[in-house]
Amino acid sequence: AEGLLSLGSLSHVPLWFFYRGDIIHDPKDLRGRRIAVGQEGSASNLLAVQILKLAGAAGAPTQLVPLPRKAAIAAFRAEKVEALAIAASPESRAIQKLAARPGVHLLNFQRSRAYARRLPHVSSLVLAQGIFDLARDVPANDVQLLAQTTNLVTRAGLHPALAYLLLRGAREIHGRAGML
Repeated sequence: AEGLLSLGSLSHVPLWFFYRGDIIHDPKDLRGRRIAVGQEGSASNLLAVQILKLAGAAGAPTQLVPLPRKAAIAAFRAEKVEALAIAASPESRAIQKLAARPGVHLLNFQRSRAYARRLPHVSSLVLAQGIFDLARDVPANDVQLLAQTTNLVTRAGLHPALAYLLLRGAREIHGRAGML
């Protein structure tokens, strides 16, 4: 955007699709379901709708339900929606709890590289088997995900010394290896 400068990417933030029912490997198979897609304008909503449109699953009879994160998770747990799309770090307790919940499946994007090529702001990543809980083997298999990056952005006129300090602080806070 005009007047803004990216100092760099901080981390990947996957879009997680949780669902109930038979095992599926593509968002096209969510067609006809009631899906919580995040609050309008949120990262979850924007990316979920893009992916579902590409897959041909965004139109009727699919119902896209725009809900804020906590309300979307509550609706999914209460079975008011059949699927949930949520952008969050893999370190999020909510994501880890959903992944371990009996009867809940995490969508493994078998065609993640194809989606990543169609959406240049998205990367294809692999969530390692057992990363959430090695003893209980959660997730039970490697899972292919789609993720965006979180970027550190400033105004273009920021003094270089301040930019350096921001980068130094970002490295201290975000420099450790994560689950992805």
